[in-house]
Amino acid sequence: AVGLPPELPGSIKAPVEERQIWWLLTVAATTGGIGLLALQARRTLKGAGILLILLPHILGAPRAEVYGEVLPAELAAAFVGVSIGTMALFWVILGGVAGYCHDRFAGRSGEEARA
Repeated sequence: AVGLPPELPGSIKAPVEERQIWWLLTVAATTGGIGLLALQARRTLKGAGILLILLPHILGAPRAEVYGEVLPAELAAAFVGVSIGTMALFWVILGGVAGYCHDRFAGRSGEEARA
């Protein structure tokens, strides 16, 4: 939601192809940036990794050429709030499950993992 916030169906927005291309390039840049951060020891490459992660957000997502809304502002605000809240809840649950699985299974073998 940082670069491309949720939008109501029927609202005026950039063409879907442009938004999908931006999203795929953001995924590729983030993957490359995390790879540089995790796999390289040199500080310059780690800095390049951070820059690569931030670059799509600095450039910004595609925006509509025409602005205006045909939907009530209250509905749009409620939709964005619920969407972001739902995403936050998803990530909290995913983090909790990942932490539980890591504690339960990582580095343990045999009898310890079954306990």
